[in-house]
Amino acid sequence: MTVRYSKPRSGDMQRTTITTTPPKPPPSLPCPSCRADLRYRHSYVSGMPGQRGQWDAFFCESCGPFEYYQRSQQLRRVDGGIADPGRP
Repeated sequence: MTVRYSKPRSGDMQRTTITTTPPKPPPSLPCPSCRADLRYRHSYVSGMPGQRGQWDAFFCESCGPFEYYQRSQQLRRVDGGIADPGRP
């Protein structure tokens, strides 16, 4: 599944793609709180080729939503953010 939308950035429009088939495959990650496997939901890919950013949305049944930023390889918990299970 791929959905495209644009959002303002620095006075211009930048395309952001929501997809379940991102350019970089999402990693398999354990929940940092309870160590259960995180369930991959979807990814956000934005920017120009060669400078793309990718955020992967995950969900833990016990602890809630998380997002993983590919460039920095950091996982963080989010409250109702991009990893919200109600979103695509």
